[in-house]
Amino acid sequence: MAVTLAVPKKPQRIPELLTREEVGRILTACENPKHRMMLIMGYGCGLRVSERVSLKVGYIDGERRLLRIDQGKGARIVW
Repeated sequence: MAVTLAVPKKPQRIPELLTREEVGRILTACENPKHRMMLIMGYGCGLRVSERVSLKVGYIDGERRLLRIDQGKGARIVW
């Protein structure tokens, strides 16, 4: 005799967003221009940390304003 139990779904948590002022303070606090650019690109494109740290210069197409993400979910292209 088998019994089927309904497992309640876990409610999805909506991520907390930063305000413009908070983002500005974070970017202002970052003194290294290379690190600041990584933060701007990561936040602006919605990149995961692993996607951001695995970026290569060749993945950036400045002419068409595209960014190729190979290590992310679904090998997506961000613009």
